[in-house]
Amino acid sequence: MNARLLPLLALGLLPLLPACLVQSESRTTFSGETVAPEAAHQIVEGCTQEFVRGLIGPPTAETELPDGGSLWKWTSSRSTAKGERVFLLFSSTDVTEVEADFFVEFSDGLVTRSWRQGA
Repeated sequence: MNARLLPLLALGLLPLLPACLVQSESRTTFSGETVAPEAAHQIVEGCTQEFVRGLIGPPTAETELPDGGSLWKWTSSRSTAKGERVFLLFSSTDVTEVEADFFVEFSDGLVTRSWRQGA
């Protein structure tokens, strides 16, 4: 190759260099049982525990209440990690976690109320 063409070739490849040096990525993971809004709207006062369990699956936690009733809770979370790297210079990662809970309260085996808390 002609020695005079080498600087021109290097100059021509210069715009491609940043793509090799900078990297960005995002990753989202989910855990727990997310209760869809459509399912949540079907859970109304008077529904049975069997209906609720069949509709949205077993709860994350069950708590017995002092009045003899029970409280069921479904917890879900979404974690998003975004990272950027510049080759040999620096690296940064930002993690965002969002948790949501869905509750159903029962008395004598029947729904008395339900609500969502969090995102």
